[in-house]
Formats: sequence, structure tokens, C-alpha cells
Amino acid sequence: MKMTSTQSESVSAGRGLGVRLVMCFLLVALIPMGVVVGIEYLMGDQFAQGRFHRLSVFGGLMLMIGVMTISMGFLIARRLIRPIQEMTKIANGVVQGDYQQLCEVDSKGELGDLARSINQMISSMGFTISELENRKKALNEHAIVSITDIGGKIIYANEFFCELSGYTQEELIGQTHRLVKSDEHSPAFYKELWKTVSSGEPWSGEIKNRSKDGSFYWVSATIVPFKDGNGEITKYVAIRTDITGLKEIQDQLEEGNISLSFALESEQETADKLEEALADYKVLATTDKLTGLPNRGVFVERLYEMMSAAKNGDVKFAVLFFDFDRFKVINDSLGHEVGDALLCDIAKIFNHELRSVDLAARFGGDEFVVILGGLKEWDDAIVTGQRLLELFAEPHELSGHQVVSTASIGIVTNERTYTDPGEMIRDADVAMFKAKDSGKNTMVVFNQAMHEEAMDRLVIESGIREALEKNQFRLMYQPIVVLETGVLKGFEALIRWDHPERGLVGPDAFIPIAEDTGLINEIGQWILHEAGSQIREWNHTFGAHKKLTMNVNVSKRQLLAPDFMDKLIACQDQYDLNHCEFQIEITESVIVDSRSNVIPLLNAIREQGIPIVMDDFGTGVSSLSTLHSYPIDVLKIDQSFIRVLDGDRSLLAVVTAIAALADNLGIRTVAEGVESVDIIGALQSVGCTWGQGYHFAKPLTVDEASAFIEDNFGIVRAA
Repeated sequence: MKMTSTQSESVSAGRGLGVRLVMCFLLVALIPMGVVVGIEYLMGDQFAQGRFHRLSVFGGLMLMIGVMTISMGFLIARRLIRPIQEMTKIANGVVQGDYQQLCEVDSKGELGDLARSINQMISSMGFTISELENRKKALNEHAIVSITDIGGKIIYANEFFCELSGYTQEELIGQTHRLVKSDEHSPAFYKELWKTVSSGEPWSGEIKNRSKDGSFYWVSATIVPFKDGNGEITKYVAIRTDITGLKEIQDQLEEGNISLSFALESEQETADKLEEALADYKVLATTDKLTGLPNRGVFVERLYEMMSAAKNGDVKFAVLFFDFDRFKVINDSLGHEVGDALLCDIAKIFNHELRSVDLAARFGGDEFVVILGGLKEWDDAIVTGQRLLELFAEPHELSGHQVVSTASIGIVTNERTYTDPGEMIRDADVAMFKAKDSGKNTMVVFNQAMHEEAMDRLVIESGIREALEKNQFRLMYQPIVVLETGVLKGFEALIRWDHPERGLVGPDAFIPIAEDTGLINEIGQWILHEAGSQIREWNHTFGAHKKLTMNVNVSKRQLLAPDFMDKLIACQDQYDLNHCEFQIEITESVIVDSRSNVIPLLNAIREQGIPIVMDDFGTGVSSLSTLHSYPIDVLKIDQSFIRVLDGDRSLLAVVTAIAALADNLGIRTVAEGVESVDIIGALQSVGCTWGQGYHFAKPLTVDEASAFIEDNFGIVRAA
């Protein structure tokens, strides 16, 4: 068994002690012998006779003493080593969270007392930690919990907080509670709150917040400052409960909608009014306030009843998960009132079209989920889904606007055995996202392959988080060269995942999942700093020959993050990057997407001296006639045009037109996918500025890229 460094040190210490004991005993034994030999040497021949006999006897005696000494030394060392090894092993286990193993107390004296003390300490620690974990679990299951640093930035948010606010943990972490702030409370309210907690005292009160979809919710909150051993505040823990339903009843009481007069003459009348109030509260607790449809809790309860019935007989039912296409566009462009009216129209269609054995519920936003009960055949769910698709494709007349919002539907039936409602809803949700990916306005029936794909996505998502923690991401650098001269212009930074089992993994395998989960923001921030640091180092080393540039890819989600611009400028300042050393690459589809409204942001980036590169031109929906309207400095012609350029003259004509128009607009061009000398010749003939591809170099490591720079600049490396 391989020992830890601590265990090895204890063994070495024990052995060292044994060796020292042996040496001491030998020294004691050899001193008399040395004295005798010395006296005989000084006295000369007087002791010559019988010397051999005396030395033989004395030598035998010394040998016996030496053997006894060695045996005693190793015996004592062994008695010390084994307990120390055992205690070290147990201590390492405690460090790793194992509180089950205890020391075997088989020695007496001080070592035995030490072992017993260690056992008592471990048992106490295990009990305390177990109690803390149980309390944490209970708290997370019944309360909304968040933790912020002393600056107010969120460093932890539990699932209840995410569910109520509509934000994911990735969206909440690093933000302040201003993200969910409503306009209900005055600045003085928040000033008093912070004054209280920053003085070290807990604060309690009611707060009205705004969720991601724009709806409001109330919480009863207690914020507790946590201090370190020096009495300094290190963080704030906020524990809240949802009181939205209670506040709604309170509002209705104040508005007179629920009349509870305890001054009624009759006790019966008072009891009747109380019963009415309870009935109203039950309605509020079980229905969606906007549409009047049942909420998630009612839906889950009904689904559980359906599953229980299916165990006892031949019961067929299905769950349909609906997400409405373009709802966010309608909500953002025409306003929340039109969006709310659309949701109410959708609810009316469900109420009109579904049977009494069916149930439609609104889960939030534009997500609706339906139970279809009493099916004769599994395919009946598909027939109903198709009919609803056709109905939802028809336009809605809302506030003078004709609005169309088609549906994407995921379907799952109990043909697969389910015991947990959450699992069935999850699989219907997976199928719905598959429908959206398939082009929207369609439906997809869940199958095992989707489940495996969803599990793979979860594994990759978990792996991405671990990769960020363990620094498993790497940047590779692909050269961009001047086509006319072959001189190096700069590099494009390309991310790879150095997976412990799969080796280097390309971005296509994990970047889409990182974008969906929001992890792309953290990855993108790491790329900015890694690439910025590297280009600064190269330009510091090779800047006397030529300043190099670094192209960094930025995703739509990362670009639209509220703090992206601040982080980009901070990175530029941190690495002292001058004009044009950093270049931001944005795909064509992101730049031309009018809904993302990135044009003002791109202009702001250019004002910082950072050029904008349109990547993958030719694969999106833009055209040459609109190229002048985009704030770009460099155009990268997609490799699908370039790789077959030497064999397709029609594509050469397209590339010629792109290069000519770009040149007239003052935009430089980069040809991607350059793989042969013939292609270089064709690109030179049409006036393309730069090239990138395997003909020059594949993506390189830092050391390989440094060698490429030296070779390209003609630098002779010192021996």
C-alpha cells in the first residue's frame, strides 16, 4: 500500500529513533573495550601474556552485548512506529472527511492515552459535522438561503432561491441582490438594512423582489452577519421564506375584496367569513394568478395519482411539455401587458380543448404542462399534440396587434415505467428542448436515446465545473499570416479541454453546453486573461521585430453579460495591451441578430481600441449589401468557401466579390482553412489580406507557438 508523505515521515522518524538507540547502546558497550585496549597499549609487554585470551573473552562479551543492544533497539523502534503509523493514517482520513475509522488502542502509557484522546476527538467531530449537515439540509429544504461576501456579492444560492427568482446559480453567483431588487422600497430602507448588518447586528423584515420573468414576490428575511476570530465580519447569511400568498391576501383584505369583520353580530357570520377567507387562500395557493390554471404543486399531485392508478391497472396517460416560440420577443417588443394577454389566450385554448380527465398547468413564464388521461392508445397523445400545434399556430389579436407564437412540445407517456413525477416532467422537458432544436413549431416524443443524451450533458456539465476548479482547460494558438509575404500577423486563441480520461477535447463537445448553463461566462473570462497574459509575454519577448495580435472568440451570452465590458477593459488594463493587440471574434449570426442588440456594445468595444472580427462569414444570414452597416474591422471568410477554392471557380467568384467589397469598405479579410499553395495563389489574386489554416500550422501549444514565432521572424535561438 502506498503511504502518504505524512505516513512516510512518521515511519522514517520511528526508524531514525531505533537507529539512534542502537548506536547509543553500542557506544556504551564499546567504551570499556576501548579503555582496556588503551591501557594495554600504554603498559606495553607487562600485559602481553594472556592478552589474546583476555581479548577473546572480552570480545565475546561485547558481541553478546551488541546483539542484545540491537535487538532492544529495534524492538523499541517497532513499538513506536506501529502506533504512530496507525494514528497518522487515521488523521489523514479525518482530513479527507472520514470520521468512521478509530485508532486501535493496544498500547499503554502515553501512546495509549494519546490514541484514546484522538478517538474521542474524532467521534466528537463526526457527530458535530453530521449535525451541521443535517441542519443545513433541513434549512435548504424549507427556506431560501443565500450567502454574500462583505461587498454584497452572492457566493452561494440554494435551489429554492433559484426556483423563486427564476435565475440559475451561475447567473446569481457573483451578482448582488440588486439583480432581484424591485422598486417597492426606498433607498432609506436599504440604507437602514445595511447599516444594521454592517454593525454586526442581524436584520429582519419583509422585502419585495422581482424575479427574472418580471413578476414580483415577497419574502420574510433575516440577514445574519458572520464574524471571524478577530470579530471582523466575513460574510452575510440571508434566510428567507416566501410570503407572497400571505401578502396577496393582506392586499385583498385592505382593498375590501375579502371582508373579515370580527365585529359581526353573529359568531356564525364570523365563522362563515373565515371559511371564505380560507377558501380564497386555497385558490391563491393552488392556481396561477395570471391565467387561473393550476400551478406546479397541483400538477405534481395529480401526476402522482395517475402513476399510482397505473400500478393497479391498465391506465394509459401522457405528459406534454409546452414552450411557446418567440414569446420573449413578443414580451420585449410589445410589452408585458401584451405578453400577459398572450399567456391568458393560451390558457383559454387549453381550457376549451382539453377534456375533464386532462389537466393543464402553468409552470412559469411561457411553460405549460398538460396531463392527458384516459388514453386508449399511446398514439392518441400524438394526435392531440398535433391538433394543439395547429391551434397555437393561428394568430392572436392582442391590443391591436396580430401576434403569432407557435409551440414546441415534448411528449412522454407512461409506457416507460415512472415512479417519480419529477422524472416524467424532466423527460418531457428534454423532449421539448429537442423539438425547439429541430426548428420549433413541432413536437418530439421522448425516447431512451434522449435520456442518454441528457445524462451525457449532465456529465459534461459536471465535468466543466470540475475542469474550471482543477484548471484543466488549455489554450492552443493557430497562426494568422500575411498572404503576400508569409510574415506572421498574430494568433487565434482556441480552447481545449485537457480531460483526464479523454485527452484533449475540442470546443464543439462542451462549449454549447457551457453556453446553455451560463458557465461560458466563467470560461470566457479565463480565456481573456490567459490570452491577454500570453500576448503580452510574446510582445515583450519578440516586440522588437513586430507586434503580434491575439484573436479571442466571444459567445453571444458572454457578450451580453452586464459586466462584460468592464471585465474586458480590466483585462486590457491589467496586461497593458496597446491598440489592436487584442481582437474580439464574434460569429456572423450574433452580429446580424437584431434581437441581441449588440451593435452599440460592439461600437463601445471599438472605442477602446479593440478591433471586431466577424467570424464564419458566409454561413449566416447576412449579405454583401448589408456588410457596410456592421461595426467590424476584419472579416473571416468561412473555410467552407476556402477549402475547395482551387477546384470550384464559382466559389472563387464569390470570394473575389467578398474581398473586393470588404476592401472598398476598409475591412481587412482573413481566409480560414488554407491548406495548399494553390489556394494561397488564388487568394493572393483576389486581394485577400491574411490566411489561417493547416498549410501554415495547426493549433499550437505555447512552446510550439514560440518556436513558430522565432522561425518566422528568423530569430536564432541562443545555444
